[in-house]
Amino acid sequence: MLLVLLMKTRTTNTPRKRVKLSLREQQLLLNRLTSLLKRGYSLNKSLQLIALDQHQHYLAKAIMDSLSKGEPLDLIFKNLGFSNFVVSFLYFSRSTGNMDVTLINCMNLLKHQQAFQEKFKKVMQYPSMLLLFLVFLFISLKLFVIPSLHNLYKGFQSYNVGQGQLVQLFNSINYFINSFFIIFFLCCGITLFWKYFNINISPSLKIKIYSKTPIVNKLKSLESTYLFSYHFSSLLDSGISIKNALQIMSEQQHLPIIKEYSISFIQTIYKGDSIKETIEDFTLLENEVGIIFERNLHDGTLAKDLRNYADILVDTITTKMLRIISFIQPIIYILFGGIIVTIYFSILYPMFEIMKHL
Repeated sequence: MLLVLLMKTRTTNTPRKRVKLSLREQQLLLNRLTSLLKRGYSLNKSLQLIALDQHQHYLAKAIMDSLSKGEPLDLIFKNLGFSNFVVSFLYFSRSTGNMDVTLINCMNLLKHQQAFQEKFKKVMQYPSMLLLFLVFLFISLKLFVIPSLHNLYKGFQSYNVGQGQLVQLFNSINYFINSFFIIFFLCCGITLFWKYFNINISPSLKIKIYSKTPIVNKLKSLESTYLFSYHFSSLLDSGISIKNALQIMSEQQHLPIIKEYSISFIQTIYKGDSIKETIEDFTLLENEVGIIFERNLHDGTLAKDLRNYADILVDTITTKMLRIISFIQPIIYILFGGIIVTIYFSILYPMFEIMKHL
């Protein structure tokens, strides 16, 4: 039965290079891998069965080939284009040994991430079309409409609408349109730069940028706090000491912010400084982490409390993301609508003034 569900047709396609996998592809592979491991299959046997599906033959084959060369699973998934969240979870599973639990948590995170992505795409569908319409509208205004109206109004200099006032009005419209395109291309440039070059930005600079960016700072703080709390508690649950757990977190390369904070954490412990005060200085970690450390460091419940706090953070992040997404569409509609009405009123206002004197 399991083979029938997995196998469609055996593919003979040669491996092809993938830059990035979709969340749906990642989720499908992890779901199948988790299901097979639960049934008692080994990792290699599970991948062999998944390879029977022509749609995921490449992935399964690439993982098996890399494993046969001795490459760690987290680096294999990273090279195949999996999410950094998945890669980081697999990295820490080297130390915890909880592969089944790790894959389940990866799959749940991807479900949330995919739900946010689909919701965001749906919400941005009409605003994107409106933005495209606005761009073409401003291009038409700048190249055709405003020059034509400027020539038209020259013939009405005898009316109360002075030529100087008209020139100033059209200059203001041109300035507004130019400003719009400058901001538009600047935002596009920053987005593209961040997407393709953020890997070369130092963690300390990333922390400063995230901390000073409205809305993003809170979401990044919740995300970093969740990742720190979950991974740290997982390492403690596996019997690793606090110092060794921090050392492992400081050596990984998949989560730069967590790495940066772990290094600072280690220095705090060796100096004997207050852990609570140190965590409060971490701009992308919630202060509750410091409170949990201060209260539960010596009573043996630190790992349990951090894990429960991480579970709470998942719900908090979900709620905040959905709330932000729900506000995006009406705000954009109001903004674009106001821009269009203002531009049209500015163009037609001189005409109304002239019509009063006809």
